[in-house]
Amino acid sequence: VKDGVAFTAGDSSDLKIYHDGTNNIIHASNGYLQPRASAHYINNADSSINFIRCENTMVSLHYNGSKKFETTNTGASVTGDLAIGLTTASNSYSRALHVHAPGTGAVLKLSDSGSGSASSDGFDIIGYDTHGYVYNRENGNLYFATNATSRAYFSESGHFQPTGNNVYDLGTSTYRWRNIYTNDLNLSNE
Repeated sequence: VKDGVAFTAGDSSDLKIYHDGTNNIIHASNGYLQPRASAHYINNADSSINFIRCENTMVSLHYNGSKKFETTNTGASVTGDLAIGLTTASNSYSRALHVHAPGTGAVLKLSDSGSGSASSDGFDIIGYDTHGYVYNRENGNLYFATNATSRAYFSESGHFQPTGNNVYDLGTSTYRWRNIYTNDLNLSNE
């Protein structure tokens, strides 16, 4: 079959397969195009090792023969870095989630059914202009923890407090804070 001549199917030529001289085209003008097989592999003309694989239980994307993205019964799985808004994630760590906005700010928002999903809900980590922000947008505390134990928190009213009385230090005998600026200094050992 020559260029521009199509294989057609359907009463109104609803499906056409043809080569237009430059591109190979499958045109379904009415309804869905539903290829059916036990598995699908979509490769380039050289049958490279970069491909899309579709099977009954998953869809996966492969780069250089290595699976990078896969759908699962609970969501999706990514192997390697995930760059949102960029073509690559650049960092000095072994894995990264890099969120990039082409404007002046990027947000990583965490929320659940208890917090809701509006812009005024949840917990945000924001990069804006040259500044970094950590926001708890809920009327709740913002906790800091190590070794699976909460150590200190900002209360919902803005006070910075330890999670236990007379348990944690601010600084060490080697690494001290240089200056403390305060209106009142209340010491329990006076």
